[in-house]
Amino acid sequence: MVTNYILQRRFVFNAKRSVKVSFILSLIFSICGILLGSLLIYLLIQADFFKQQPVIAKIITTIIIFFYNYQTKKFAFGDKKEEPVASHH
Repeated sequence: MVTNYILQRRFVFNAKRSVKVSFILSLIFSICGILLGSLLIYLLIQADFFKQQPVIAKIITTIIIFFYNYQTKKFAFGDKKEEPVASHH
């Protein structure tokens, strides 16, 4: 999680929050993501289809957690979309 945090702070997000705040939020969101992923797999394999195809349950969970991680880490770092420069015509 620490390596992931350092790489995201340096290469992925335009951090606006302090290192301390963004690290704590990132850590909390990461732990929640692990728990959420486990819960999703558990719930999906309750269905007969996914009992027979657990790899599909894992793929679906991975996709959901990918987007969860991106959005929550974006929030943790305080990254906002850059405002477009107003054109003067």
